[in-house]
Amino acid sequence: MNSEEPGALYAVAPDGTHVQRLTPDTIDAVWGPSWSPDGRRLVFGHRVCPEPSAECRSVLSILEADGAITELTTFTEGVSHVWPDWSPDGSRIAFGEIVATQAGYVQRLAVINADGTDLTEIEIGASEFASSPDWSPDSSQITFGKLYVVNADGTHLRAMLEPYSANNAAWSPDGRRIAFARADQIWLMAPDGSDARPLTSGDRRWDPVWSPDGRRLAFWYPDGSWLGVMNVDGSSEHRLEIQTTDFDWGAATGS
Repeated sequence: MNSEEPGALYAVAPDGTHVQRLTPDTIDAVWGPSWSPDGRRLVFGHRVCPEPSAECRSVLSILEADGAITELTTFTEGVSHVWPDWSPDGSRIAFGEIVATQAGYVQRLAVINADGTDLTEIEIGASEFASSPDWSPDSSQITFGKLYVVNADGTHLRAMLEPYSANNAAWSPDGRRIAFARADQIWLMAPDGSDARPLTSGDRRWDPVWSPDGRRLAFWYPDGSWLGVMNVDGSSEHRLEIQTTDFDWGAATGS
């Protein structure tokens, strides 16, 4: 999944071919796509400006299999909904909230049912980041920020590594490994934080995403915002002729 320009979502094959636009011109400034487990629906964030002179915020919507777009969250003054991630069991979506306060912006982690009901905020601490939430394969835990994990019911919040030393964690489909970004490289570790080791070196690489079969990782190069793909052992790395910073790997479609 690729966002080639701020106003659109695109699907692309893993080899960089067959680029297809998915969202209409009426959807403005799109980011953070996440496929449903069956690969038939897509949740994403996009900009909403209630009035030309009003301050814009981000809301979440779902692209349905038939191309229709349904609203997941509504415009709330002072709050942006960002970084959605669909749970593997298909029932819930985790996301971040960026909230404007008199003291500045704070972030919160939130979970909502996939039908838009029962929005629940998870307490993570006023100074923490809610970026890039990612569900464990059994939908029981959520990793987020720099680099924490919490039970889906909001209990047992803990750091996976030394706080602020890493970010952008992604669980492998089998739950045995977690890929993450650290010191501008892609790393792997066990779910308990042990056996952390770098997978890459050299050029900067961020934001790993697993392929549905667990055999490959997608990521992006901050120098030029190019999309990259490699095997999970670090071999066969190659750059796609696609520039993006927001992407996801479709479960059923392979996109």
